Amino acid sequence: MFPADDVDKAVEQLNHAVDAFLLQPGLSRIDVLVNPRSAAAVTISLWESEEAMKATDDDAEHLRSHIVLEVLGWIDRVSEYELMRTEQVQRGSSS
Repeated sequence: MFPADDVDKAVEQLNHAVDAFLLQPGLSRIDVLVNPRSAAAVTISLWESEEAMKATDDDAEHLRSHIVLEVLGWIDRVSEYELMRTEQVQRGSSS
């Protein structure tokens, strides 16, 4: 969690951390979700392969322990999941 009265600063620092991680080979997508009311955040990353994800374990641990931990103050847990389905919903314009 981060200080609830300083959401903007936490978001800025999280964005900086994500920007530093974007150059990781095999990273397809990264999303950061923030709940300002509970002062919590979650990061979801999608990788080209499990091997690509595992190859970044050291860098990811550095990001978690040195950057995210400083910003949020704690890390609840790290879990790995396989993506079973994803959809990009396209809506037509209502003209």
